[in-house]
Amino acid sequence: MFDKFVRAEWAREAVGRIEGAVSELNCQIHTIVPIRIVWGRANEEEVEAENEAPKGRPFQYGLINCFDLDFELFISRQGDRAHPTLCRLRTRFERPQLLPLTPRELYNVLRCCEDGVSLWVLPNQEPTGILVLGVRTLLPVENLTGRVLYDALSRLRSSHNLAFDQLARGRGDDWWLMDGGT
Repeated sequence: MFDKFVRAEWAREAVGRIEGAVSELNCQIHTIVPIRIVWGRANEEEVEAENEAPKGRPFQYGLINCFDLDFELFISRQGDRAHPTLCRLRTRFERPQLLPLTPRELYNVLRCCEDGVSLWVLPNQEPTGILVLGVRTLLPVENLTGRVLYDALSRLRSSHNLAFDQLARGRGDDWWLMDGGT
């Protein structure tokens, strides 16, 4: 990882809170491999692209490894200081998947996401459609504890596995039928 810290008080406070939550979680849960976190961008090309991009609100980037998955982390401050600093967590699929558009298949994929988790989607040109890159969630940093972080990472992991099985392998629960569809 290429270290790059946002030089702002809100970023230092957010990094401290997240590191505290990771430390708290590692002390509470002894049955898993300790959660690891590194700060910065994943590669030098991303850092260079960011440096050349027009300056907007800065993000503090990081990567958390837990449950044998990598979770990308983005911390940002909202334009209105009355709003909380936010932590975005997301995890990628092995390869992007096209989102199915038949009602039953779409419903089944959407139901794979746990509460508070959504599909991470982008438009695709060839073939035309919607690409699903993974799953993501959003948390206010000020409420982050080890327990809250563990819950968010667990919901992301579960949603990641269920949605990838539905999209890439065509396997999983038929939520459509279970919820009363015909």
